[in-house]
Amino acid sequence: MMCKFTESEKSERKALKWLEDKIPTLNIIRLSEIGSYESWDALITRGRQIEMVEVKIRDLSHDDYPTAYLELDKVNKMIEESKEFPSIDVTYYAFYKEDFILLIFDLLSSHSIEKNVPMPKTTSGDTEIILKDVCAYPIENATIIKLKQL
Repeated sequence: MMCKFTESEKSERKALKWLEDKIPTLNIIRLSEIGSYESWDALITRGRQIEMVEVKIRDLSHDDYPTAYLELDKVNKMIEESKEFPSIDVTYYAFYKEDFILLIFDLLSSHSIEKNVPMPKTTSGDTEIILKDVCAYPIENATIIKLKQL
C-alpha cells in the first residue's frame, strides 16, 4: 500500500504531465524522484524560460484564501539551488481541484514571511498541527490559468 506522501507526489507529477500535454510551450526537462525529498518537483521549460517548479494539488477553490503558503525552508532551498543555473525562474504551481484553476507563483517575487503559523504537518494526510515558518504569496500576484479552457 502506498503512503499518502507517495500518492501526493504521483498525483502532482501526473498533473504536470497533463499540463505538458495541454500547453505546447511547456516541456518537462526532468522530474525529481518520487520520495527523494528534493526541494523541487520538476525542471521545465515554458517558452524559452527554464523553471524550477514545486507542484501542489489543493482540494479547495483558488479564491478560498487570499494567500498561498510554502514552507520557508523549501523556498530558501529552491532559491539556493537555483543559483547553480543561469537565469532560471523559481516557481510554485498550485493546482486547485475545486474550480480547476492553476496558479503560478514566482517564488523570487515579493512575499511576506510569517513565523510560527499553525498548519498541518504535511499536506498529504497528516493532520497533526505544528508551527511552521512560511512564505506568503498573495493570490492576486499569481498567473492564473483556467484549466477547463485548455
